Amino acid sequence: MNKLLSIFFLFFCFSVTAQNTHNVNAGSYYFTDITETVYVGDQICWFNDGGYHDVNFSAAYGNPQELVDQYLSPNSGGELGCITFNTAGSFTYDCSIGNHAAQGMVATITVVEVPGPALTIQGLMDLNAPNPSNDGKAIHLKANADIPDLSIYAFNISNNGGGSDGVEWTFPNGTSASVG
Repeated sequence: MNKLLSIFFLFFCFSVTAQNTHNVNAGSYYFTDITETVYVGDQICWFNDGGYHDVNFSAAYGNPQELVDQYLSPNSGGELGCITFNTAGSFTYDCSIGNHAAQGMVATITVVEVPGPALTIQGLMDLNAPNPSNDGKAIHLKANADIPDLSIYAFNISNNGGGSDGVEWTFPNGTSASVG
């Protein structure tokens, strides 16, 4: 049967990046810093190392109501909770227990827009057209950003216009791409 590669593609579309989870620890008058970039759609989880703490995105800091409503209740240890950030911006929060905020238990999270697609399709080739064949086909891709793990991308192939039945090929683990 003639296999026509009309690629409707992509697993997550090449323009979507994977959601990441970032962790923040809370303790005696501190919140740890997040050292990596936080993108819209990423999740942040807070863990209490000890003491009685909460996570409070007060409206007094200029936070949007959607975030103010995400108050994480206090506990004396363990997971305080997680919040997915759906808006770009800088968001300040504190521990509203006693005088913890006055003692310096205040932090800010900066969330940035997801950049454009990291990987784009530049072209499709059928080197055997018009002869029916399953070989001689290629996809030309371009990395628009450094991609440390290409295995998060995959291809779905449509045969003779009949649609795809799921992921048919994934980049191997350990493969990467550089801009250019």
